Amino acid sequence: MPSNTAAWSSIGGFIGLQAGAALVCAGCAAVLPPDWLRPGLPLLGQAAALLAGWAWLGGRRREAARLRRANRELAARMSERSDQLAESEARLRLLADAAPFPLAMNRLAGGELIYANARAEELFGTRLRQEQALRVQDFYVDPAEREQVAQSLRAGKPVQDREVKLKNAQGREFWALISCSVVKSEQVWYVINGINDISERKRLEQRLHDANASLRRHVDEIELLQQGLREQALRDPLTGLFNRRHLDEILPRVLSHMLALHRGVAVLMVDADHFKRINDSYGHRCGDAVLTALGAYLSDHFRSGDIVCRYGGEEFFVLLPGASLEAAHAKAEGLCRAVREMPIEALGHSLSLTLSIGLALSPLHGEDAETVVRAADEALYRAKSQGRDRVCVADPVPSLQS
Repeated sequence: MPSNTAAWSSIGGFIGLQAGAALVCAGCAAVLPPDWLRPGLPLLGQAAALLAGWAWLGGRRREAARLRRANRELAARMSERSDQLAESEARLRLLADAAPFPLAMNRLAGGELIYANARAEELFGTRLRQEQALRVQDFYVDPAEREQVAQSLRAGKPVQDREVKLKNAQGREFWALISCSVVKSEQVWYVINGINDISERKRLEQRLHDANASLRRHVDEIELLQQGLREQALRDPLTGLFNRRHLDEILPRVLSHMLALHRGVAVLMVDADHFKRINDSYGHRCGDAVLTALGAYLSDHFRSGDIVCRYGGEEFFVLLPGASLEAAHAKAEGLCRAVREMPIEALGHSLSLTLSIGLALSPLHGEDAETVVRAADEALYRAKSQGRDRVCVADPVPSLQS
């Protein structure tokens, strides 16, 4: 059987002879009579049809050849692109596998895990297998926490460094810092999760918190002790009233403040009459009990804004800010009367007591602490010299007399 080339050459020679005859006949048609042309017309038409058919067939073959070349080029480019994608995927997987932190990928809709690197598998104590379906929500301690993360991702808000409590496949709970972002591939949304175990940091934070709480408790205890020491330093241990040291600190401030407000300050110097007889007759313990009872009564008898101090021995000092001379005198007289009528029970003894009181008023009897105290002390001395169980008012300072 002849080859395709020989076949195509024979057919071409035949087409050439037919075309030449047609041309000769066409050229002779101008000089030959019409009777010569009629027998050659069918042969000329056949030749023309064959020529057109082979021309069309040659065009189809050329188009087919061009398409084959294009297909080969497209296949080569697709193969090259596939190789590039495979290489890129291999690099990305290598990068994910070698990441220095746990990395996992899941479907956003159902939470199914489709990838986890070795560090993630180690952290969660399980391996990702095709026959074992795992979901990210299986590793959240609080399902509501997982739903909040998913809602943020569905709203297009990436999760950045969020503290959540997770658990591994064996149920061990731990704190983690997660960062999540969403990607889309083939109409499916996926979540890429970066996980950092911060359990040790949380333990350190808790220990620091406990240490701070313990330190605060110790500081509070120290402050209470200091406050107690300050109270002890400012209070009389027997009666619980403020002592003379506190009076020396506060009296100048009170006088200065009330003087700036153009208001008076009354002071009472109070002495228990014949107290030495109680100590001599019943002993110092009984005397201490009497002083304790008297101090308690003085504390209850005056206003909360008044200041009652044990001045020393059987003497007491009362500071009445804002009181007038008349009001302070009435208060002192009422105190003398009440104590005179009050029985005092001390170590099985029922005793009675009277008081001598010296009264002074600032600025009438002086504007500074030393002057006012001296005036009240002189008034107390006069009350004792006049027979005790009474109230005496200090004389005004000479510079204020008119």
